[in-house]
Amino acid sequence: AIAVGSNHSCALLQKGKVRCWGKNDRGQLGNGTTKSSSTPVAVVGLKKVTALTAGEAHNCALLKNGTARCWGDAGKGQLGDGNDSRELSSKPVKVKGLKKVKTIGAGFDFSCALKKNGAVLCWGNNDSKTLANPDVSFSAVPVAVHGLD
Repeated sequence: AIAVGSNHSCALLQKGKVRCWGKNDRGQLGNGTTKSSSTPVAVVGLKKVTALTAGEAHNCALLKNGTARCWGDAGKGQLGDGNDSRELSSKPVKVKGLKKVKTIGAGFDFSCALKKNGAVLCWGNNDSKTLANPDVSFSAVPVAVHGLD
């Protein structure tokens, strides 16, 4: 699998590891630095990845155990780890409270997950109402999307 952001790309390798390349000013390559790379670099700390998605300058990976990790730009909470004051993370962080995920997707500066029970949760920027929650401008943790029954 491959995931493409605005100025970076990531590939999911057969053994469940991830490599990224391109622009890295927001830590979107996940190698612990903010130095861009024209060759693929290993994303640190990821094992048993089953799916991968990319936003504008952030990425998320779904792990075999049904949890998710995100890295890169965090300015609008799009990493989902509950830290709403961090600007970026150059290493993957665990998405808070997210378990039993079936699939994951990312938009420009937000992400969403479909759980195995059919529930959809989203986190990140809500300027365009992408979180389906009119009460917040952004959320640094996953919030339920209502009205999908």
